[in-house]
Amino acid sequence: MTHSRSSQFNNAELYENSYKENFSFWENWKLFLETLDESKVAKAQEHLQNFIKNDITGKTVIDFGSGSGLMSLCFVLLWAKKVLSVDIDDNSIECAKILRKKYEISEDIWEIQKGSILDEEFVSSLWKFDIVYSWGVIHHTGNMWKWLANISKLVDVGGLLYIAIYNKSNILIEWTSGFWEKIKRIYAKNRLIRPLFKLIYTSYYILGLLTNGINPIRYIREYKSESMRWMDFFRDIEDWLGGHPYEYASVEELEKFYTDLWYAMTNTFRARSIGCNELLFVKK
Repeated sequence: MTHSRSSQFNNAELYENSYKENFSFWENWKLFLETLDESKVAKAQEHLQNFIKNDITGKTVIDFGSGSGLMSLCFVLLWAKKVLSVDIDDNSIECAKILRKKYEISEDIWEIQKGSILDEEFVSSLWKFDIVYSWGVIHHTGNMWKWLANISKLVDVGGLLYIAIYNKSNILIEWTSGFWEKIKRIYAKNRLIRPLFKLIYTSYYILGLLTNGINPIRYIREYKSESMRWMDFFRDIEDWLGGHPYEYASVEELEKFYTDLWYAMTNTFRARSIGCNELLFVKK
């Protein structure tokens, strides 16, 4: 797909904020791209279409926290008019560029910028989009509710906001989420203990499979991540343990929050346990 269009986005000045990442997902995304094939791309497109339900053709899209660039690619392949990928991690930016080059997509169609949702000046420099997409990102900002409100400013009237946020559904899970916040904080700040934590968590996971009569070798070989990123088993473990800062909210809390901002929830996928709830809102 090659088109020639003038850029519609101002190049915001790169923002260096006080929050410094303790854990980079670069290695995860790099290894993920090495295993990315057409079947995974097709599944990602199918999920996107089924969840949004609206025709993406001719829409403008921003993918905030684009990671590997997979979902930005899907929006392009589904004939969005313009896709802007934004990530604060230089290496994630490089991953998106690798995909753009591989699929021979024009920079006029798929623009890639370094930027942060934490940078209000950068966000204000952007115009409004038909679709604002941020999957599994804002709960890692350290001030989730503020930035959930901030990102909503980018949605045009009648446009869609598609987010995924870690779940909190009851007292038991809320306690579990608090426990994981401590584990993730330790993991992110201490490189030396990461192999040990991965070993303990993987062993615990496999023990749970055996307890439930599931063959762990087959499970790992055929593993399909619940997230829309379709990582393999070990990449998903790295992704889970390394995700800090870590916040969470129930579907009901998020629905009320955005209803007060003149949004209506049109679709949701409720996570099992403490995974990510996916929510789709339309701006009234």
